[in-house]
Amino acid sequence: MSEAIIAGLDLEMPGPPAWRGPILEHALNNRKVFQHQIDDRVCGVLGAINWASENSGIKPGAPENGRDFPEDRKLIRKVATDSIVLLKNDKKVLPWKKPDIKKLAIIGPNAKVANIHGGGSAAVRAYYKVSPYQGLKNALPKDVEITYAPGVAATRNAPSNADDLRNAAGQPGFDFTFYNHGSDKPVATMALNDTFIYFDSSKPDGVGKDFRAVVTATFTPEFSGIYEYGVEVIGKAKLYLDETLVVDNWTHQTWGTSFINNGSIEELGQIELEKGVTYGFRIDFETGPNFGKDYVPHNPPLVEAGGALRFGGGLKIDPKGGIADAVRLASEADHVIIFAGLNVNPATMIANNRPIGRVRGLTDQI
Repeated sequence: MSEAIIAGLDLEMPGPPAWRGPILEHALNNRKVFQHQIDDRVCGVLGAINWASENSGIKPGAPENGRDFPEDRKLIRKVATDSIVLLKNDKKVLPWKKPDIKKLAIIGPNAKVANIHGGGSAAVRAYYKVSPYQGLKNALPKDVEITYAPGVAATRNAPSNADDLRNAAGQPGFDFTFYNHGSDKPVATMALNDTFIYFDSSKPDGVGKDFRAVVTATFTPEFSGIYEYGVEVIGKAKLYLDETLVVDNWTHQTWGTSFINNGSIEELGQIELEKGVTYGFRIDFETGPNFGKDYVPHNPPLVEAGGALRFGGGLKIDPKGGIADAVRLASEADHVIIFAGLNVNPATMIANNRPIGRVRGLTDQI
């Protein structure tokens, strides 16, 4: 840690700092690092803030806004395109000629997911996103037959299902209503589309220290089958579909590594759903976890601010059957594209002491 300070590392991530607190003070008292070196690191951070304030035209304390201009989209697309590296093009397979494509099989768990950012402090919300599947569908002629199979599941936790839900306005996402404890009068309702929520940055004005909240939406499955849902939380939560309790992370909780050692492990539940039927989706949340007297959170202010909630879900994929289905679709198509690879943000997994997962077995059999 002292070497990092001396070498010029201005910032410790993720927060709250584990090293730049009592440990740094101890290093300072033992003259392993000096006050002027700490001052230099602080000046580096403040200098970056001042530069951004002076050159952005945004005044300190101004409300958070965004910009979505055509020239921005053009530049972002160019940067993304220029960063693509083609490792192999055996037998000059690429580029394809559109007239030669009659039936395309799109395979892989990452095909219908627009992975636009990492996790935690690496997350930046995009104004719009296009999955590889949708991008190919948009680019190809309408008469091309496109088939799809995920093959395998490739997420450590239940995947975010925000894009599959519909809020009261019929838009992708869900409604989030806040209530103060002991009151049935709503304090505020927000339309959200991110299933990873820290309440210290999302709690609206008027909501007290202790509160409850309700997630409401509808869900219409694209396929019939068994769906698996998961909930992890700093607080307590239950997930329902049409008033059927699917996940209980309220009655009994296990303290784990979620939210960087502050919350419960993910509780999972399954339910059979029918294609085309619209179901009511609801999560009841309340502050104050049920971990007992031995609970010592890594970040008490985060818990005091209301905690956090993460949920997700989707069609449960049978490993053997999923791969067999993918192999069948690939064998019936004249062109096949597989979207596989890393499925999680490495920094997030390291912070949570969890292994980094990979998609295995799929490409070996196709």
